[in-house]
Amino acid sequence: MRVSEQQLFGQLARAVAAGWARLARVQRQVATGVRVASPADDPVAAARVGALDETLRRLDQADAAARSATASLEASEAALGEANSLVIRARELAVQAASEQYSAADRAAVADEVQALRQQMLALANTEVGGSYLFAGARNDQVAFDAAGNYQGDANEPELEVAPGLRVAVVLSGDRVFGAAGGTDVLATLDNLQQALNADDTAAIQSSLDQLDAAGRQLVSARAEAGARLELVAAAGGWCGRLRNGVLTDRGRVRDTDLAGASMQLALAQKALEAAVASVAKVVEPDLLGRL
Repeated sequence: MRVSEQQLFGQLARAVAAGWARLARVQRQVATGVRVASPADDPVAAARVGALDETLRRLDQADAAARSATASLEASEAALGEANSLVIRARELAVQAASEQYSAADRAAVADEVQALRQQMLALANTEVGGSYLFAGARNDQVAFDAAGNYQGDANEPELEVAPGLRVAVVLSGDRVFGAAGGTDVLATLDNLQQALNADDTAAIQSSLDQLDAAGRQLVSARAEAGARLELVAAAGGWCGRLRNGVLTDRGRVRDTDLAGASMQLALAQKALEAAVASVAKVVEPDLLGRL
């Protein structure tokens, strides 16, 4: 074979190899439904796909955070609703016990019920979800209140990013919900009522009504705050869902295979390969062609 024939053969061989590569690439795109699998397929499109995938990753993280926030806030709202019911019951008992018709023994019996209410209140203040004490602030690995009613947590209210750029506090500090930092120490108010009942002190029982009213308002306000945060998390979830759909649509346009166009490209690639092989057959000696 002369040098010029060798050069021609090299060019034709490269054309055949390129034809096979193009055909394989289009076949893969049709089979997988993915046009851009690596930067080699389309550097610009691959960069765009990478950016969209990063957005989806952040949305996945936000979705997980939103689920965690929802669980915590729903549990907090429920606990605060129950706590307010306990205060309402304590007030009913105080009104009854303030009556002159009640004897010291009657008031002692009411004191026992108030003590039970106080124990229930302590349990609610120490509500635990997933190993975390909801009302202990950032120190949520320990109870929020000890048996004496002393706050063991801190004033921090940890936040989670429930949407890109949006952080929401997912707990309420127990000191401002149940403790004196909120204006009324709920547990101490129940303790005072119990003591007044055991002391048969009708004046103290009567004065406890104002404290109970203040405790109720404090709990209602905290519950409303938890509810407002829940609504914000839900709204963020809706926004993230719409954003996700948009990102998935954009990624599909950039990354995925246009089957109609790819089918046409597949046919063209097959014809181009056949033409390249035919060209080789025309110019290459039969014995050399047999070694291809």
